[in-house]
Amino acid sequence: MKIRFLPSFLSLSISFFALSSLAALAQAQDSLVRFNELTFLSDFEKSVFLKLKKDPTQADVLSLLLASYPTASADMQASAESKIALTVNELKAKATNKSNAKNIKLIYSRVHDTYFRKYELENNFGEVFGNGNYNCLSASALYGLVLSRLGIPFSVKERPDHVYLVAFPATDKILIESTNPTGGYLQLNDAFMTAYLQNLMKAKMISKAEYDSGSKSDLFNKYYFSQEEDISLKKLAALQYYNLGIYDLGKEKHSEAFQHFAKARLLYPSTRINYLLQASLAELASRCEYDKVTDARYIVMLSRFNASGKELMDRKALSNEFIRLTNQQLINRGNQTLYDQTFSYLKHELEDTALLKDIEFVYNYESARIALNGGKTAGITGKLDRAYQMEPDNADVQAMITGYFFRYQLKSSNPQEILNTLDKQVKKYPFMARNENVSRISGSCYLDLAGQAFSKNNLSKGEEHLTAFEKIAAREELNVEEHYIVRAYIEASSAWFRAGNYTKSKAALNRGLKLVPDNFMLRERLSQIR
Repeated sequence: MKIRFLPSFLSLSISFFALSSLAALAQAQDSLVRFNELTFLSDFEKSVFLKLKKDPTQADVLSLLLASYPTASADMQASAESKIALTVNELKAKATNKSNAKNIKLIYSRVHDTYFRKYELENNFGEVFGNGNYNCLSASALYGLVLSRLGIPFSVKERPDHVYLVAFPATDKILIESTNPTGGYLQLNDAFMTAYLQNLMKAKMISKAEYDSGSKSDLFNKYYFSQEEDISLKKLAALQYYNLGIYDLGKEKHSEAFQHFAKARLLYPSTRINYLLQASLAELASRCEYDKVTDARYIVMLSRFNASGKELMDRKALSNEFIRLTNQQLINRGNQTLYDQTFSYLKHELEDTALLKDIEFVYNYESARIALNGGKTAGITGKLDRAYQMEPDNADVQAMITGYFFRYQLKSSNPQEILNTLDKQVKKYPFMARNENVSRISGSCYLDLAGQAFSKNNLSKGEEHLTAFEKIAAREELNVEEHYIVRAYIEASSAWFRAGNYTKSKAALNRGLKLVPDNFMLRERLSQIR
């Protein structure tokens, strides 16, 4: 069984989503796969996984190995079980009392001659019972089933590119190499182990001191099996799903590949399987048009890799993927309803609170921006408020809030109502206190109110408003129209003149001239009082 290089599109996808430590992926404690996210090839496969879901400790290995075969059924399983039982009974009848090695040779030949016709790289265990095609995984699985029924101890060895068995692993160490029809078994006896270790010593891969220091069997196991992991037959069934996923990737069947990797993950949460599960999800997300609410499930499933506080999936990449979803649904299609429903789905499904916060900000900001661009104001205040609460220093959010206020909310012509509205707005959004338009409008309103009060000889109220204006003017340069300033200070001068206070009458004009020193009307009035 050869594992081919990943297609170039997959490597690009992995790079885009910035996969992190593969070792950490294997340690993720949460469930990356949910049963309701699986699709099944047959009713038989679904029933197998339903039983596994109810009791993972009672997995039937034969049914798991057959489950991925498209035409698998309960009848096929019964037939396969019957054929294996017949083989086992024949082998029991022919077993010798001589050596383990001779019995393994008998088993090997009998199984190979009975079941295997043609080696194929891309193979499914079900084909063994159909057309006799096999590869190292499907053949090793069958040998494992036969040995387990014969009560012979064995281990399944997994290498990155191969699977094989070792019968009597604690004693005789007899390899069963299923892809070699003429000499597919090898007894690792003392002579073999000694020769292997001496060869390592000659190659200076181990020292003489290490060779002489301990058990030859332990030293052999350390180096001969160092890159090979013992796995169960259940995990072997998982590797079959893994292989099927690899085959699908080569054919650019990305949805099918993900489903195979997801089922492999349920059976065997290994580093390799987690890696390709994440990579296939990333590829599906990158190709998605997001024309349905449930398409956002790819973002949800990818976010699960960030479990227990470990950011194994680049959160920024996931946020950017939601921005791409926003472009597809809200900007390109203008479908606010679909976008709202998708956000609600994500809000309900996402467990990564940091990611949800990023997504929620984008949702509120973009919804408000698109609505305002289209002249729609329904529900806009809530979205603007939420965006501001999440990122109060965001310049774009501040600009949008300011624009919305001046365009849609500041409608009154009554200066006192305008000031009250501005006061509420500044308390709600403190940044607006620094806005030039707010200062300009506030200043104009105070001038207007001062002019009105002085015209009615309400000197205290007029001074109160005039002082409020001057405090604003002292803080910053106001772009207030000159005639508003002139009118207010002339009204103030006239009111004080009518009250017989000529000093304050002249002072009012001088206060105005400090603001508009070249104004002819203020200078003319001042000359008349003198």
